Amino acid sequence: MKITIIKNYLIPYNIGGAEINVQNIIDDFTQRKEIDILSVITMDRNPWPKKTVLSSRLCYYKFFPINLYFNYPLEKKRNIVFKILWRIIELWNPWTFIQAIRILKKERPDVVQLHNFYGLSISIVSAIQFLKIPMVFVPHDFYLTCKNSSHMKKHGTICTKQCLLCSMIAAFNRFVIRKPITTFFLSEYSATILRRHQPQLRGAVMHNPCMISRAVIQDNVEFRKVDDVTSDSTVKFLFAGRLERAKGILTVLSAIDNLKEKNVRFSIAGAGASKRIVEEFCAKSETTKYLGFISGDMKHQCFLSHDIFIFASEWFEVSPLTICEANAYGMPVLASNVGSVPEHIVQKKNGFLFDAGDSKDLSEKIAGLARNKKEVLSMRKHCFDAAISNSPSAFFDKMVRVLEETARE
Repeated sequence: MKITIIKNYLIPYNIGGAEINVQNIIDDFTQRKEIDILSVITMDRNPWPKKTVLSSRLCYYKFFPINLYFNYPLEKKRNIVFKILWRIIELWNPWTFIQAIRILKKERPDVVQLHNFYGLSISIVSAIQFLKIPMVFVPHDFYLTCKNSSHMKKHGTICTKQCLLCSMIAAFNRFVIRKPITTFFLSEYSATILRRHQPQLRGAVMHNPCMISRAVIQDNVEFRKVDDVTSDSTVKFLFAGRLERAKGILTVLSAIDNLKEKNVRFSIAGAGASKRIVEEFCAKSETTKYLGFISGDMKHQCFLSHDIFIFASEWFEVSPLTICEANAYGMPVLASNVGSVPEHIVQKKNGFLFDAGDSKDLSEKIAGLARNKKEVLSMRKHCFDAAISNSPSAFFDKMVRVLEETARE
């Protein structure tokens, strides 16, 4: 089976969980005997498609969908006139349509797996359907129904209903797509929202898997057995993610500022638009330190050295990877009650929920956990079990079956 994967941003334009998830899919697919050739189409700054062959089974095509600017980093401020013109071109980008047809004609895949295409534009779907290539859509955001992909306004407030502009964009997208599309939804929540506005999306639901290996999880279990015996009454909280308002970092800082408990310590890791605010806060705080961006062994050690993970996102998460990852290190997750997040949390088993954007509620939950560290330690086993049960092999096997079935249709 020949597969083409299409995703707007990939390394080095790494934004978050969606990029990690797609890279995991590519890594798994290249090891499978049932997949003969895998080609990947993604964005770069060069308007002319550049092909890079990594092996006899894997190649990449990268090009810039000609527009007024390359939309990375996403948080970069743009001139309002340029932004409006960029949006108009991006609504149905002819350059994307032309180049996608050229690449797909050359590769001749049996099936296309389409991920996020913000920046490429929905003309990528038109190209796939024009060539009558079977397609499986894996949405990691809400771009088909929201101009910001997140059902959140730019200043950070959540949209309670679809605005007129987004309604018009959703209607245009329905007009372009028309035909039913097999969809691999990553949460019940995203499936409900997307089907409501795009009824032509049909398919199954399966959460993102935990990519921490069983061997590493078992090592983490043994480490925690020893560490928990020698630990003191201090409860260590970790926030690791993009430092942006939509990810709840400002709510976290406000909650920390309101705390009176002395036996708490906080670490903040990541990078983003709110980095300077975090640095200034930590410079004045006696309980909070900023670690910068962490990865590799530093991230591993950081996750092992903390008791509770704070997941404070304020946008409608599709299927966050971080919750399961934190559970794999024995950390219960104090998570915001928004989007698909409640699907991943079993109260007082592998985590707790608080009201998204409510710093007072978050502060009260932190204080309650600080007064009862024994409850936190007793949840370790449930966390490890939750991570182990979310098997990557089952996730990828189901994804391949859906691709095979779609290719045969």
